[in-house]
Amino acid sequence: MADFAVTALGVAGFLGFLVAGRMDDANASPFDVFAFVWFFTFGGIKFCLPWLLSKRSAAKRYSGRRAAGSAFGSWTSQKR
Repeated sequence: MADFAVTALGVAGFLGFLVAGRMDDANASPFDVFAFVWFFTFGGIKFCLPWLLSKRSAAKRYSGRRAAGSAFGSWTSQKR
């Protein structure tokens, strides 16, 4: 689902900036630059998405290991 959302946002933004640039022919160049920046930014996010999702699932597994009933994890069990 995340993969589809990143793809949809990347393509929609890219096309939106290109259409805005075509509607304003006198100042189309900044819109073209923004379109390609948007597209390649979302391309980078899509490329890193498997790594980001694996870190998220690892964080969920780690949070499940904490002691039940302790909001601060190992902080409460340390002796000073």
